Amino acid sequence: EGFDPALAEGVMLLTPFVADAKDDKTVAFVEKYQAQYGEVPNQFAADGYDCIYAMVEAAKIAQVQSGDAAEDICDNMIAARDANGVMLSTYHNRHWDGWILSAVDNILKDKIIGDVIKVEAHMSGYGPQRDWWRSSFSISGGIMYDWGAHLLEYSLQLLNGKMTEVSGFNHRGFWAKKGPYGVKDGIEDEAFGVIRFDSGQWLSILSSSIDSKPREGWLTVTGTLGQYIVQPDTWKAYTHHDGDYVFRQGPVRPSEGYRFYENIAAHLTKGAKLVITPEYARRPIHILDLVKRSAAEGHAIPTIYG
Repeated sequence: EGFDPALAEGVMLLTPFVADAKDDKTVAFVEKYQAQYGEVPNQFAADGYDCIYAMVEAAKIAQVQSGDAAEDICDNMIAARDANGVMLSTYHNRHWDGWILSAVDNILKDKIIGDVIKVEAHMSGYGPQRDWWRSSFSISGGIMYDWGAHLLEYSLQLLNGKMTEVSGFNHRGFWAKKGPYGVKDGIEDEAFGVIRFDSGQWLSILSSSIDSKPREGWLTVTGTLGQYIVQPDTWKAYTHHDGDYVFRQGPVRPSEGYRFYENIAAHLTKGAKLVITPEYARRPIHILDLVKRSAAEGHAIPTIYG
């Protein structure tokens, strides 16, 4: 509204999609989209379709079937990569969030809290489930299947050794009976997992909507010389130095999510080492799956992948 069309005369733009293109695939997509949603699809609708289409085709090549275990899906995708000589990665651009970049610098490089003993990942609060897809157990996978993947990926950057077993716990039904999906399909009120490592370290993860006093930050990292809080904007560290108890804090580094794409390009064109390999990305998926299974079965489950 209020835009002068004359300003656009002679302007040329590149776009991956034009709704009035005459090729068979575009015509079929536009017709089906209009029938479903009552409007002409834009570039972003087409991009979303292409992404899903690519994933479906990859799943077909890997012979992934509905109901396959998470481990089998990962293994089959990796085997298909090797058989076809192609690159496979997962969109983990949060690997380069500023707060975890700062944590890696401060904890692993500068060792301001000494040797890492444990990482406690937590994202919680108190309140009912919203009316959206994340509140559906069958659609989302559960309360831990949103930010849980990011919290685990952050945490695994700070720990060494191989995973050995996972224990899971959950409570379900308090909010679900009042929520949009009911008790049968509402997500958990809280899920909690503990992961052991052969290095002697451990990792815990908490996702909760019944936590009346949430902890500070997103990760609490305990070391031999102190404790470090990972959170957006400002990091904090409570340390012991020469007999003194010292509090330190500072701004986090700028996020560098673009490095995901830079690394993909460098890997394909220059042979650079791929940072987010499927073997790497498989670890958070494996943990999420085992936390859910352990909670349902009532015992710890050994890991398949370290």
